[in-house]
Amino acid sequence: MGLADSVLSLFVELFDLEMESEGLVNVPKSLYRDSASRIRELLSADFNGNDVLAKKMAVKESEMIYQLSARLFEMRISKVRSHSSGKVDEGVLTAEEKFALEPLSQSQRRLERVKRAIRSGQLSFLEHVSNRVARKYVLVRFERSSPQLVGVDLERYGPFQPGDLAVLPLENAKPMIKQGSVKDVRLDYEPLLE
Repeated sequence: MGLADSVLSLFVELFDLEMESEGLVNVPKSLYRDSASRIRELLSADFNGNDVLAKKMAVKESEMIYQLSARLFEMRISKVRSHSSGKVDEGVLTAEEKFALEPLSQSQRRLERVKRAIRSGQLSFLEHVSNRVARKYVLVRFERSSPQLVGVDLERYGPFQPGDLAVLPLENAKPMIKQGSVKDVRLDYEPLLE
């Protein structure tokens, strides 16, 4: 059995196990990294320039591995999200799955905290939340010239030239990012808007 067969067989086995189980099944912790490594290997292989069939097969295999990896990843994330108690044994999650789920658990905790504050009349907490959101700033790089603007904090910013960096209120930056006039500059490399 070749490497392609073993990778594909592993995914078929994992799909079957995952579909049959209510909970998450144990998968190799390096599953997605191994998939990415195999895809990189396939796409960077040297086929001596004239082995068109081998190159097409490598591209097709890499697409199949990606599709299988992505589908299994989505199935497992969906399973966690639909779990009624919200509690999942984190020991069966891969690092990539934990990364994808982390914001969801934080969002759920925040949702519950706001609901408790509303229910118990904690106006000071809700005002704190409002002020905190209003005071968020983001570092952006201007992609094109921009005239001076007044931020939601009533401060003046600019004018700006392409390539200029500025710290702007998040509420001002969001529409500019969507329009493409600025790009967010995140030190953790996660995009501000997806």
